[in-house]
Amino acid sequence: MSQYGIHDFINESNKQITFYEQQQRRMQDLLRDYERKIGDLTSRSQEVLRQITNALVPEFTEMRLKHIAQLINNPALNNLIKNKEKERKSLSETIHSIEAMPEFINRDAYLHEGSGVISQQIAEIEPLREQAEEAIRLFESVPRYKGLLERGYGTSSYPHKSIFRFFNSEFLQDWKYADILCDFFREKDFINVLFKYKEAKNVITLLKDSTTELQNQKRRIDSLVEQHSKAEKKLDKLDDEYEGHLRTSIELFFTSNSKSTISRTFQNNSAILEQYTQLDGLNHQLEYVRELHKKVMAENNAISEKIHSLSLEAERYRTDSYRYRNKRWDSTQFSKKFKRDESSYNRRLEKYRDTGERIYVFNDYGRASMLENFLWWDIITDGRLDGNFIPEVHDYYSSNPHSSYEREESASEYRDES
Repeated sequence: MSQYGIHDFINESNKQITFYEQQQRRMQDLLRDYERKIGDLTSRSQEVLRQITNALVPEFTEMRLKHIAQLINNPALNNLIKNKEKERKSLSETIHSIEAMPEFINRDAYLHEGSGVISQQIAEIEPLREQAEEAIRLFESVPRYKGLLERGYGTSSYPHKSIFRFFNSEFLQDWKYADILCDFFREKDFINVLFKYKEAKNVITLLKDSTTELQNQKRRIDSLVEQHSKAEKKLDKLDDEYEGHLRTSIELFFTSNSKSTISRTFQNNSAILEQYTQLDGLNHQLEYVRELHKKVMAENNAISEKIHSLSLEAERYRTDSYRYRNKRWDSTQFSKKFKRDESSYNRRLEKYRDTGERIYVFNDYGRASMLENFLWWDIITDGRLDGNFIPEVHDYYSSNPHSSYEREESASEYRDES
């Protein structure tokens, strides 16, 4: 039986990783196709919901809202117009209040990048800050600067005063570094150096306070501008927002109630029942494509884990080849480790692609019954595909173990070849 060593393993692992990456690219193409389908199905679903809303509430009036509120048992809809007008008033007041503020009125004069008051003042402060920081840096570059300050060198509080100070090592060191600082600052008297240092510290404190205030002022104006912009945009889209609330309430009714309840509620409105069936079918198509996306993504992630594991193992043998020089695999182990069955991936990906397309193109919503217990998966796929990877399908057949779907003779042929 053939034997393979670590160099064979490394070579084969490179080929195997290349193979895996090729399959991943195909999966990623399929995932992008699913995402396009999800986007289109979402748009189609929202359009049907908009049509249902327009049919049920052709005008956004108190009378129409009162009728739909009673029909779908949602009293909150009675207050929709009142709430909208209340919010409109609040937004208008916010806008007018901000527009009356001097900082907002003069915002361009304050905030202009080059010529604005704030940017000019900050620009004027910057050289003063740099000078003060340089003075502080010079003074504090001397090793004994803290001692000079603590002992009050150059002032009446300095402890070493008599002639005997020239025999005191502390004074001699202080004297030495005080002279160095005088040279740095080009001053003859240390008291002038001390004055410049303390003045620089005061300047930094004052400039810091000024800069903070300017930055706070800028933030206040920016905040006012942002609040004003948000309020204007919200006011501009207020009607659309509240119509969206209405659509959401109607959608919630259709998605949270049983088919029998919906059929009973709209028993005298066949057009709405037809549109509801279409909406329900589209939402199931969305769910099924999302589950397909999830399944293919899981396979893609599983391949990533295989690539990672194989890369780590190959790298271990590559970096420590002496340690593993005697490691061997027989033919069975090697072929199992480096199996590149492209036909298996081809069949699986083709099945996923065909299933996604089958779900996506379905539009025969009239085949669904409002009264019978049915599964959209069976209608969409004509009962020819296994959908147990989808929770709804799995739960349905678990609860209805003897259920079977009778295909329509007119339905197009579609076989699951897997």
